[in-house]
Amino acid sequence: MPEGWENLRRESQHQLIDIRFYAGPPASAQAVEAVGASSRGTQVSLRYSLPSVQGEIWMSCVYAHTAHTLIRRVEGPFPPHVRVNHDRADGRTFITYN
Repeated sequence: MPEGWENLRRESQHQLIDIRFYAGPPASAQAVEAVGASSRGTQVSLRYSLPSVQGEIWMSCVYAHTAHTLIRRVEGPFPPHVRVNHDRADGRTFITYN
């Protein structure tokens, strides 16, 4: 820390709020479109068919209350469907496979 400066850490939640997939690095690639969606109770799900994507697949994770998005290349083999689930009751975002 430079002289004269102090670190003030605020407690805030940077909860995962969105997950997206891209056909290549997100800065220069197209987002992979969901092949289906469903809603049950408080949970909304988007279904992706990653085995049908040609080339590299990248995933981005978006967090609340920050400008940061984490990205990384993901490698298969992938299951037939990957679901990104959003629970409106508790705000969780998570992935399931089937």
